[in-house]
Amino acid sequence: MKTILHAENITKVYQTKMARHEALKPTSLTVHEAEFVSIMGPSGAGKSTLLNLLSTIDQPSEGMISINGEDVTSMTEKQLARFRRERLGFIFQDFNLLDTMTVEENIALPLALARVEKAMIVLRVEQVARQLGVEDLLKKRPVELSGGQKQRVAAARAIIHQPSLLLADEPTGALDSKSATGLLEALETLNEQGATILMVTHDPVTASYAERIVFVKDGELFREIHRFGTQKEFFEQIMEVQRELGGAAREFV
Repeated sequence: MKTILHAENITKVYQTKMARHEALKPTSLTVHEAEFVSIMGPSGAGKSTLLNLLSTIDQPSEGMISINGEDVTSMTEKQLARFRRERLGFIFQDFNLLDTMTVEENIALPLALARVEKAMIVLRVEQVARQLGVEDLLKKRPVELSGGQKQRVAAARAIIHQPSLLLADEPTGALDSKSATGLLEALETLNEQGATILMVTHDPVTASYAERIVFVKDGELFREIHRFGTQKEFFEQIMEVQRELGGAAREFV
């Protein structure tokens, strides 16, 4: 099975004149092609720090990260910017859509920045819009959309350039239950079609759509569980670990 992401003993330390804070202790993680992995943990546990490192937004204090066989920890800022644009896809809690652009233009942005020819951009936009169920929204602007529609558009933009890895940071955090379910089902379908997804969430219902969950506590990996049986059974597994961690969550429906 092909390895898409491999982190080896990565750490993150913040040092000031007065104190030293180890936000992430030595951590290793591997994600294979077409996996759907979720990172969970209490507030302040280090999950956002871990995602920022794995997504190349931040650099580890020590350790190595490779994505699709490329060592991103040895890249320059210019190389990293290009790598993010070409090889990674991002879905954020607050959508990060440009209100001055149409849905079509927002989705096409990664390809436009990469100077892909117009005919190919039009074709890819049509394809991903159908995949995410937003083909009827292409001429609208983000201000005309619901939260769920905005997040589907954001997901379409994130996958249009066929990234090696799709990273989602609390993608359902700003959505109601119905919109969240719609987005998660769309991500599940993308995963079934071969997309490799790494998602941070605090919500066990959201996490239950993944096939593997990595729990973080006090800046280090606490436990890992895999999905067996039904989604509801997996949710119960998640809740057992959550109870150990002292977290609460909404009910599975």
